Amino acid sequence: MNDFLTLFKDYKKKLYMILSFLLIYTILQVLTPILIGWAIGLIGENSIKNNLSANKFSITMIFISITLLMSFILNSYYNYLFSIIVSKITHSIRINLLSRIHKNTLVHLRSKGSGQLLSRFTNDLDNIQNGLNDSILPLVSNSFLVFFILISMFIINYSMALITAVLIPLMIIIVSFLVYKSNHYTNIQQSEISRLNGFLHETISSHKLTIINNNSKESYFNFIKLNNNLTISSFKAQLYSSIIQPIVLAFYIMNISLVIYYSVNIFFNTNLAIHITVVVTFINFCYDFYQPIVNISKSYYKIQNTLTSIKNISNELATPIEFSNTKNRDLSVIKSIEFKNVSFYLNNTKILNDISFKIKKGEKVSIIGPTGSGKTTILHLLNRLYDEFEGEILINNNPISDYNISTLRKKVAIVFQETVIFTGSIKENITFGNFYVPQQDIEQIAIKVGLHHFINSLPDKYNTIITPKSHPFSSSQLQLISLVRALLQNSDLILLDEAVSNLNNESENNLFYNIRDLTFNKTIITVTHKMKSVRNCDNIIILKEGNLIDQGNHQKLLNNNFYYHLCAEQTN
Repeated sequence: MNDFLTLFKDYKKKLYMILSFLLIYTILQVLTPILIGWAIGLIGENSIKNNLSANKFSITMIFISITLLMSFILNSYYNYLFSIIVSKITHSIRINLLSRIHKNTLVHLRSKGSGQLLSRFTNDLDNIQNGLNDSILPLVSNSFLVFFILISMFIINYSMALITAVLIPLMIIIVSFLVYKSNHYTNIQQSEISRLNGFLHETISSHKLTIINNNSKESYFNFIKLNNNLTISSFKAQLYSSIIQPIVLAFYIMNISLVIYYSVNIFFNTNLAIHITVVVTFINFCYDFYQPIVNISKSYYKIQNTLTSIKNISNELATPIEFSNTKNRDLSVIKSIEFKNVSFYLNNTKILNDISFKIKKGEKVSIIGPTGSGKTTILHLLNRLYDEFEGEILINNNPISDYNISTLRKKVAIVFQETVIFTGSIKENITFGNFYVPQQDIEQIAIKVGLHHFINSLPDKYNTIITPKSHPFSSSQLQLISLVRALLQNSDLILLDEAVSNLNNESENNLFYNIRDLTFNKTIITVTHKMKSVRNCDNIIILKEGNLIDQGNHQKLLNNNFYYHLCAEQTN
């Protein structure tokens, strides 16, 4: 509930105004049955033939018309105001959610999965917007209506009001149980929706791999299992929610029957008839008393979905973000990098164990080793994609945490093996994160890496629209696009994680020869499995099972059996 109230903290004045209009609207709603009962009472007494009575009837009908008109105006206006608030709230949530995801640690993002995060933007935000618009105001309005009608009942006829009051506790007990069960299965349903969305996202994105590995059958059965779980939880949530309305209607019919029975019984036993105005008003009140409860029960399922989605998004917004900086040290140039006894754990698994090395400005360094030895993790730590580790990582002899993350990342360019393509033009993809680069600079670097001729052969050249699933590039050309992105940043430190693994040795040598002027005096750290690529490096770091087993240049490391065998294997 605190999460729900927090949504409206910036709209208190408007909410007070809405509640005031809602209160007046509720009073008019209570007044309408009284006026209708009075009008029917006048007809029942045949007093409409008298001029004075006719005037009374006319005045009553005018009051009824005014009451209904004012109710319509107030209802429309406060709903309009509330819809504006809801639009602003969902707009703000969407911005905050994306901002938080950008600031989340890589560990958190990997633990969630893209499908679950996507569910927050689609399913949960839709639930909040629809729930707030369609259910919250009716819930408050109906609650007010029930309260005022109950008071009016006691004012009109205490004895008949007691009949309603006696039925209420029994109804509340039954409805509360059904509400509890519906709540429980609704929460399960939301969890199952997130799981199914995540599974579908992964299945669709890896559809080609699934077909190639003949894994369609297993994928199908996994989907059936998740879909069955969702179907069962949805059915139970809907079942308990749908039972509420018939039970409330049963109590309504019982209440009307008891009121009529009481009125007839009074007449036959005491010869004192209850005025028809009172009976009609009371029957209308019974309808207006139970109908809001029916409306609440109808909207409860949606309200519960809304509260569950608010909780999901609140939990997401409350997740830890990258460490805030207590210092904001200036970083004009990266002159040196040093790892001092660095160890790193991921999901309680030790990835790096007591790693130490130094890198000077302008050095070309390669990190080699078997898959899973921690090579890419070192690059992630240098770019602060991971921020929790043991030991020290120093930039210019200062702890890496002393530098603002944004400032640090402007000085560090990183190229991964897998290139991410966004929907947009080739130019927009190349300049991603650096949109104000002149076209001339883009073309100069594209010429050096060997992309310009191919892009220029396309009908729209650099303005050609591409998507992740539809583009004209080969796997090696995609890697070159990532390399152009990194070189455009003009960063002091360039991190290459198998960045040109799809190029053959000759193409790779030509590439680095062509861009030598762009990388002059820049520090380059390369993760690679190609031993021919590391021979001219200033320093080669060998990792195995998270341990640094040796480092040095090519000639020195030939005395290392592990390094020698790696070279020999690729030479053969």
